[in-house]
Amino acid sequence: MNLLLRIVVLGGILCLVSCHRAEATQAESPPPGRRDVQRAALQAPIWQFVVCSEDEALNRYVDSLADSRPLEKKIRVVACADWDYSLPSIVFGDRVPEPIHELPTTAFGSSDGDTWGELMVLNNYLNPLTAKDSMPSVVSLYLSNDPARLLRFLRTVPSEWGGVFRWRWAYEIHAADGSRRMGDFAERNGWRLAGEEEVVLQSPGAPVLEVDGVQVFAVDNYSPSPKGLSLAEIVAAALTENASVERIYLYPTVERIGLWQGSMNAHQLQGRDLHLVPDHLHYRSARPAWKNDFLRGMTVAHEGYRVYNGYGGSGMGPSLDSLQQLHVNAVSIVPYTFMREPGLIDELPVPNGAGSENDPAVRAAIREAKARGCFILLKPQIWVSGGWPGDVHFERPADWDRFFAAYGNWIAHYARMAEEEGVDALCIGTELVQTTLGHPVAWRAIIADLRRQYTGQLTYAANWGPEFENLSFWDDLDAIGLNSYYPLSGGSEPSDEELRRGAEAWMRLADSISTTYDRPLWLTEVGYRSVAGAWINPHAEAGDRPADEVDQARCYAALIAAGKQSERLRGMFVWKWPSYLGHDEGRQGNNTGFTPGGKPAGALLSEFYRDVR
Repeated sequence: MNLLLRIVVLGGILCLVSCHRAEATQAESPPPGRRDVQRAALQAPIWQFVVCSEDEALNRYVDSLADSRPLEKKIRVVACADWDYSLPSIVFGDRVPEPIHELPTTAFGSSDGDTWGELMVLNNYLNPLTAKDSMPSVVSLYLSNDPARLLRFLRTVPSEWGGVFRWRWAYEIHAADGSRRMGDFAERNGWRLAGEEEVVLQSPGAPVLEVDGVQVFAVDNYSPSPKGLSLAEIVAAALTENASVERIYLYPTVERIGLWQGSMNAHQLQGRDLHLVPDHLHYRSARPAWKNDFLRGMTVAHEGYRVYNGYGGSGMGPSLDSLQQLHVNAVSIVPYTFMREPGLIDELPVPNGAGSENDPAVRAAIREAKARGCFILLKPQIWVSGGWPGDVHFERPADWDRFFAAYGNWIAHYARMAEEEGVDALCIGTELVQTTLGHPVAWRAIIADLRRQYTGQLTYAANWGPEFENLSFWDDLDAIGLNSYYPLSGGSEPSDEELRRGAEAWMRLADSISTTYDRPLWLTEVGYRSVAGAWINPHAEAGDRPADEVDQARCYAALIAAGKQSERLRGMFVWKWPSYLGHDEGRQGNNTGFTPGGKPAGALLSEFYRDVR
């Protein structure tokens, strides 16, 4: 059976399934999903703090927390018996309000029904008393039979990400011996807790070493790597640097220190306790000479914010290993910064939360990819709230100056990281259309500064269309970078030949720019969603378009045909691949995302990457 016939057959099967599901959805009119309920609760202007304890210190703390107006919300503080369950609520105390006294058992199952007696956190769970409302609400529980212990825990909850409103995990259970169990909601099963993905952190136990009165603990069975320093050398170095340390905790990875401490920094001093990830601190790397092979690339996206499933997590290795089936030899790593408005600039922060694309996590991802022999493109980007980087624009010259000063400092941070980690190439910016077309001199100055700090290759990821076609400083860079989401056709039912001609048209345009500037062409982003009509507007959200793996595969076939005809194309980084396997790329299990894995598009890409050189 040839490829086209296989796609047609698969399309018929998918149509039968998707049509049946669509009819069922219309008939059943399901209630709002978990994400919708949680989003509505977080946007509610009034919340309720319910205190179910007679402990005076805990009551005073909850009052002070409410008075601080977290997240700018109005907070009502009530006793356990006075709970108005119609409001989004957080319950603090040593018992559960009577109307929902069975909630811990409902959430965790009968075998775990009493675990809140140690210390239990359950965040943003469906309030069973409002479950049948048109827009139900949520309830969070912070419970312990020891109020003093609960109060100590609450004082450690960071204010970022909403503090007690939106903790890092769906649930946490802290045992008396210091061990922890932490988990999330199941991606595709509403409010069910994903017990199979639960993270268990064992208490360090007794010290493994004591030097001059300093106790050393091995967390999660840490032992020095064969190429690393000995335990004695680690302790000696730590004591030299921190003479007042009384306890040293050694962790095997930045993931583990992040899970325990809420920060993935490999060196953390808290009072007289020193927390270290020795293998991360003593890592050394060099930039190997690349063989000039075609960059058979994939963008590996930080899709997990629970520490273990992001860039620095234990899921990253298996995800990278899975790319071998697609014959990938290059990966793009993409840390983000954030702008609240496209016309407002203060600084561009480097994230530091344990679940974010923080520096230790990004470095860990780079090292995992390098260990597998991959070419690395470090591609920092700006996330613009309510828009995209092409919206960034300022009216006043002074604001432009502030932007480029902030941007220069931010991208230089990653240039230094790229140099230290032996990264092969650095992408200096992505889709900042109005900044590049209107201010090329400022960009040339940034490039000159980066050259003084970084000795690898530099590129820029230009947005398809006017930015790519009119950028004037390609000659200052080492490669032409194109984020290609050019439409392949505007028709609803184009032929394969029409799609191929569409791809070849924009590839010829890209080739001509590459020839003009005598720089190799890289597709720094390219990809198609597995949705119906994926060729019309490739970058757009799925919206109400149904999943369609056949249409995605047809777009990939056209892209590959055009790539084979190009004499200038030297690499492409497909958008995208998750940082952990099993990522749910759509809503309610609808695979409408860009990931080609496990789809006909992946088979086509694998065949192309296997043969291209």
